[in-house]
Amino acid sequence: MDLKRKLYFLFLLVVFCWNAEPTFAQILFYQDNCHCGVTGAGFSTLMAGGSDTLKVHIAPGSTIKKAFLFGTEYWNNSLPFINFNITLGDSNFTFNSQSRKSAFNASNLSTAPNIYIHALDVTQSIESDDSTFIIGIPNVSDCFGCIFSTIYLYILYENPNLDLTSSYILINNQDEQFSSDFLLTHMNEITSSSDVGWAICSSRISEWTPGDGSFLSFNNGIYNAGLLKGEGNLTSDGPQGCFYFENNELFGLSNDTPDYYVNGYDALINCENLVNPNHSLNWKLSWEMNAPSPPYNIYNEFFIEHGTTCETSQVTTINDTTICANSPLQLYANGGIAYEWSPAEHLSCSNCANPIFISDTSALLTVRIWSSDSCSVVRPVKVNVLDLPQFLDLELTGSICGANSGEVVVQGNSSSLPLTYQLDNSNLQSSTLFNNLSSGSHNLTIQDQNGCTNDTTIVIESIIQTVASFELSTQVVAVNETLTISNQSLNANNFVWSLNGLNTSTELTNLAFDTTGLYNIQLVAYQNDPSCADTFSLSVQVNNELLCEIPNVFSPNNDGINDVFIIFVNQVVECQVNILNRNGTVLHQWKGQLNSGTNNIWDAKVKSEKVEEGAYFYQITLHYQGNQNLNQPVLTKSYQGFFHIAY
Repeated sequence: MDLKRKLYFLFLLVVFCWNAEPTFAQILFYQDNCHCGVTGAGFSTLMAGGSDTLKVHIAPGSTIKKAFLFGTEYWNNSLPFINFNITLGDSNFTFNSQSRKSAFNASNLSTAPNIYIHALDVTQSIESDDSTFIIGIPNVSDCFGCIFSTIYLYILYENPNLDLTSSYILINNQDEQFSSDFLLTHMNEITSSSDVGWAICSSRISEWTPGDGSFLSFNNGIYNAGLLKGEGNLTSDGPQGCFYFENNELFGLSNDTPDYYVNGYDALINCENLVNPNHSLNWKLSWEMNAPSPPYNIYNEFFIEHGTTCETSQVTTINDTTICANSPLQLYANGGIAYEWSPAEHLSCSNCANPIFISDTSALLTVRIWSSDSCSVVRPVKVNVLDLPQFLDLELTGSICGANSGEVVVQGNSSSLPLTYQLDNSNLQSSTLFNNLSSGSHNLTIQDQNGCTNDTTIVIESIIQTVASFELSTQVVAVNETLTISNQSLNANNFVWSLNGLNTSTELTNLAFDTTGLYNIQLVAYQNDPSCADTFSLSVQVNNELLCEIPNVFSPNNDGINDVFIIFVNQVVECQVNILNRNGTVLHQWKGQLNSGTNNIWDAKVKSEKVEEGAYFYQITLHYQGNQNLNQPVLTKSYQGFFHIAY
């Protein structure tokens, strides 16, 4: 098989195996191959700060290839985060929100704080001739249950005289439960004569009550490897496996022994006979009691190492970095023939060397870099994602049309102050006020001290002060009758009149129509700027025939509304009116000229006394001039009917 086809087959195999892997309670944080030794040690102060001395082993003549300092944070998320300053010999290190690598809840109590596993790369601060480190942990005041504890120092030291070693670091990220399963797959080729070291760092597997411990088993519970308990040198702490591994052999430090069992505070085991044929290792931790008291045992990190035939890989990856939420980040890794990034969520691809990461939350990414079909390394990349500043309130003031008088007052918030603001690509400013704005859409940007920005679109309303209005002498006229128009507009000095959609160059004040129909009169008024115009319209009905409107009810109760019997006509007519009661008796007579519009006829009184409520009868005769264009003479129309008086 040629090299190209072989590499393609290898790529498919790796992708299949990786994607088929089930989810277990850990992150494979780091994996390496080198002519190296590995050493690690830790301690826990649990409920308080303090200091202790760690003793490790580094072979003479070695150089430090990689060193990590791990810590565990118990924190109430309702409180603001604080930094934890740790002393390591003469060096000071700060653990903060950006050094968090995993998070879980290590208790079935709702009141328990969250647990965060922290890791810092301290490679540059470790000297190869050091073997003893004094580490100090601060107390946290005014916060019950807020603790930083369980320090573990891991060192990978390189020496050309040492055999090849593969080392693995796994970090727990699963909420506590009665039984937790862990799995390490894709282990590198293991030297046949090599020990396989396994060590745990736990925050707490206490001996406060009998029966409070964790059973360790391998291969789906087939091999029982003993009971872990908190029998350490500090009150209520958990066991931390202290060891070193060189030339295929596992050695214990402190109280740990490199045999085939754990026991109490002894958290180190040689599991050379427990590795599965597919180069995987699985183990389980189960409570000694189903309901331990106190109700949590906390598993932090696991450290595994063995001799290997895999040579040192020269790989590089992007460093830990910080970005603003939802900003694309180009990741990269090189030095291998295949790559697998995990978790795949928020990545443009998971099996390429240089995926793009986009997310609004921080993430610990790992990339497995394959140098052959059986040898790989794993590197962590922490992407700290900063929250974007937020708009809390926007107070908008409209702009008077044509005057650019709009304003916006913005109120923002961020965990990284101070804030600056920008409108429509202008210069950033600290002031929250933008004025002299035109009406319409504007782009508003808020930026925090980290350079993270958030945008929104605001709309400044156009305030038109012009009010177009006019009044008509009547909205019903007869042909050739004069209609009077009175312009009532405000804040305007320019007027455009139109009749049925056709503009007229003259101002409309009086109109007469020679054709019947419905006519729409429209006025567009503005002051200086046509874009600030207001529009008003009314319709007038032009009739050729006489129109007469007679009410069927009125209420002469002196309330000023419908107090009089009226007649409406659309032109001047001669009129004769008789009002009769139900017995046929004439109660009121009126004769005279009716003007165009509403005419008062009777106030419901006979001899100054109001008549009774009830039904009455009217007889009306009208005499009017017909259409002269049609040679019509004087015409007569008669109307009669009932109406009702209601007080």
